[in-house]
Amino acid sequence: MKKVLSLFIAVFLMSVISMASVNILSPVGPTLVSLVGILEKKVDLPTEINVDYWKSFDQITASIVTGSSDIIILPVTTGAALFNKDIQIELAAVTLWKGFFMVGKDISIDEIADMKNPEVYTPQGKGQTGDVLVRNYLKKIGFESEKNVSIKYATAPEIVGLMSQGKVKLAAIPEPFVSLAIIKAKAEILVDFQKEWGELTGYERIPITGIFVRKDSLKEKPQQIEQALASLEESVKFCSENTELAVKLTTTYFNGMPEAVLMQSMQRSEYEYVPANLVEEEITEYLKEVQKIEFNAMPEIPGEEFFAK
Repeated sequence: MKKVLSLFIAVFLMSVISMASVNILSPVGPTLVSLVGILEKKVDLPTEINVDYWKSFDQITASIVTGSSDIIILPVTTGAALFNKDIQIELAAVTLWKGFFMVGKDISIDEIADMKNPEVYTPQGKGQTGDVLVRNYLKKIGFESEKNVSIKYATAPEIVGLMSQGKVKLAAIPEPFVSLAIIKAKAEILVDFQKEWGELTGYERIPITGIFVRKDSLKEKPQQIEQALASLEESVKFCSENTELAVKLTTTYFNGMPEAVLMQSMQRSEYEYVPANLVEEEITEYLKEVQKIEFNAMPEIPGEEFFAK
């Protein structure tokens, strides 16, 4: 009887602790620099925050469905696609607005237009940020991606490695891998996708990374979620105002990424915590362009219920 009672108490206490804390799921990548203020307790933490990391989109879905994560950091396009599949999340804020470029090795920007079948590498897959940006640019200079362009997908580290070996000439990648390609592969920046996006839409920034909240978590522990979001906002501000320290701390979590590369990448990145409901139109316009370029990735544009209030 005592064992049963002890087990019951343990389960109850674990449940209470879980309800009192907030679990964040983050990618292992450039986003870590904006999260390091929380990881290293450099910002106010009125509620307990636990951080774990995702490596696949299946892991994201599972964590939302099972309730093991309350807040998930992922590309805005990915979050919108999950939302369209009835995954119960809302977009609370956008934190990364700049960081995608086309880099080239042993090739100039003028040479691209003369290529018969340009081969471009980008991370993730169809309908993701890099894919949308590079296909939009290639279309602008006269290529139809389904007909006379070869777009290949690999992880950003793999792309930089292939470029270093001379096996890849063109890539649409995010920072800090842009800086890594410049330093390691002797690549050059050929296209600033933010400028291209500005010419297309009038918005000279791109809602790249979003902070998503599980809907049930908003109902179950609204105060803790609000406090965690406030801490995330402070963490983003910390990395902007204390760049050198934030970069140094981030290398502990971002294995294999040299401090010098991260530092250089911050000069071409823009981190700013902006509540999603303040930029609904800007995000919606972005998703509409995604839909134009890859309908299967965004068959439906999320409505107002997509944005956390």
